[in-house]
Amino acid sequence: MSNPLLGQYIISVKDAKEWTASFQCEHSSFPKAFRFDKEELNALMNDEHVHYVRFYPSIKKNGEYTLIAVGVNSNDKDLVETESRESLVYDFSHPCPPTCDTNSKLYHQEPCKDKE
Repeated sequence: MSNPLLGQYIISVKDAKEWTASFQCEHSSFPKAFRFDKEELNALMNDEHVHYVRFYPSIKKNGEYTLIAVGVNSNDKDLVETESRESLVYDFSHPCPPTCDTNSKLYHQEPCKDKE
């Protein structure tokens, strides 16, 4: 499961638990996490012009939080639409709740208590 490319970004489970507890404590109205489908992310990343993906925290008209995904080119510019104005902005995130792993070490029932 270890990937040499990702190795430089690994953080300890201890740090991850502390960081997520801190965020979940200070932003209790915001989702605890977002889940993404591998095939959807791969489809976005497989576009020849996409070198990165940027996620924008957003609130839908119904009040639901989401992360909007947009491809980013090699010049660090968002690829928001095609020349013909076709949208290239995607909403395929799944917020937690309800898509949570409540047994995860990063999911905190009482984040402010876990932060201590």
